Amino acid sequence: MKKNRAACRPGAGLVAGVLLVWLSLATGAPAGTLFREVHRTDFPATGKSFGGTWADIDRDGRLDFLLNHHGNGVGLYLQGPSLGLVRQDSCAFLPCLDIDQHGTAACDYDGDGDWDLFVTVGADRGQGAGPNKMWMLGPDGKYVNRLPARHDMADARARGRGALFVRLDADRFPELIVLNFQTPTRLYRYDGKRWRDQSEPVNPYLRPDPTRAGFKDSRGLYFSLAAAGDLDRDGHPDLILAGDGHFMFHNDGYGGLVEVTAAAGLPLRGTTLKDIVLGDVDNDGDLDVLYVFRYLGGVQIYLNESTPGHLRFVAGPSLAHLPLAPELNSALLADFDNDGFLDLQVMMLDQEFHNRPNLLARGAGDGNFVDVSGQWGAGRGRGLALRRLAHGSGSGRGSGPAADPWSGGLPGPPGTLRPAREHNGKSGPDH
Repeated sequence: MKKNRAACRPGAGLVAGVLLVWLSLATGAPAGTLFREVHRTDFPATGKSFGGTWADIDRDGRLDFLLNHHGNGVGLYLQGPSLGLVRQDSCAFLPCLDIDQHGTAACDYDGDGDWDLFVTVGADRGQGAGPNKMWMLGPDGKYVNRLPARHDMADARARGRGALFVRLDADRFPELIVLNFQTPTRLYRYDGKRWRDQSEPVNPYLRPDPTRAGFKDSRGLYFSLAAAGDLDRDGHPDLILAGDGHFMFHNDGYGGLVEVTAAAGLPLRGTTLKDIVLGDVDNDGDLDVLYVFRYLGGVQIYLNESTPGHLRFVAGPSLAHLPLAPELNSALLADFDNDGFLDLQVMMLDQEFHNRPNLLARGAGDGNFVDVSGQWGAGRGRGLALRRLAHGSGSGRGSGPAADPWSGGLPGPPGTLRPAREHNGKSGPDH
């Protein structure tokens, strides 16, 4: 097959949030309702998941969906011509393994026209339960693992939580960031022939903190979230890593990463983050940052005031008025009502005593949001673990699949799966 420029094409990333947002009419929905339940779906109603990934597995030109079943391998759902997703026997397409799988990144990294899948694997709390995998299309049309168990990328003792393909340097091949829980984050570069470990730019921020004690803290910081996007509009994607601490890195244009968190006006430490979302919430053409805090911190917007070569953010409007649960799962920015402004969806974490509905809030175009869950049909009950990892298009607009060509697998704690929902196709601020 003809070799092309390596590409992680739009839609390679995750289902962005608890909704699978199909842009189709929701006939029979009450007036003003943007979303309604999709009753015919093959998604499981219960179970654990570390999220999902889009990739064209059957090579029919339509993006299919890989659901990461935590300790039960990967589920495959093929997309048909009517946008429906039909569950398949994944063993007919993918390696048939019930591994402790925690997130998949999809990208045609070698430019051969076929999707490649990097699968992060847990390690039974660091005991080396299983190495990571690189699934590539075999001659018989079925995916096979091409990553030797002794390769650096296999990293058998790492507690894999997801990965992100992103092109950091000027060559035609993407880099791969592998996210781990309580074990070091890795950065790998592909030169057209082999992958090499180039983790030095991020490893200094993983050293143990002498002011903190305990088994977990003795291992230093860890990153299980990543977001990449051209934050200063200099033509190069910058990087945010988060987990037990969070850092922003400026891309020098040659693939070098310079830590600029404090200089950029962002907090260095504090409450653990559950999600990072990039999107232009104030409609000024650049990517702002939304932090989703795990405990009691709610969500916080940082507005982008960067200039080329200099990253700078300021705290945005308070969102304390939004009815959020004490513990959150993830969030999504997208223009749900087609009025030109990004709206907000926040997924609540399943809690025995605080099982609040998920939130839908209409964006005002200046960083403010108004709760419209009742009008739009946010969906009650527990939050999904189908979460977005990163938004790397640098387009300054939304965070749906079409604006997310550099996404990867999904880290995060397991959650409860709920039925998919669809968009009713109405537009404008009154819908």
